[in-house]
Amino acid sequence: MITQLFSEAPPPDVVAPRAALLYCAATRDELLFARELETLAQEHPGRFRLDMFATREASAYKAPRARVGR
Repeated sequence: MITQLFSEAPPPDVVAPRAALLYCAATRDELLFARELETLAQEHPGRFRLDMFATREASAYKAPRARVGR
């Protein structure tokens, strides 16, 4: 669904759609499609915000805007 949102440019008279995703999992291994989502966030910085959290993992996980811990 998210890739569909950004697959085509909107017509000039339509405001470009925006999305935010808050994605949580116990460990980084449980964050499915993390790389793809990070790529989308980098490709559409003003239109797609991604916040990923690994709640039960040490600080080894350093995703952009990620928080580790409870």
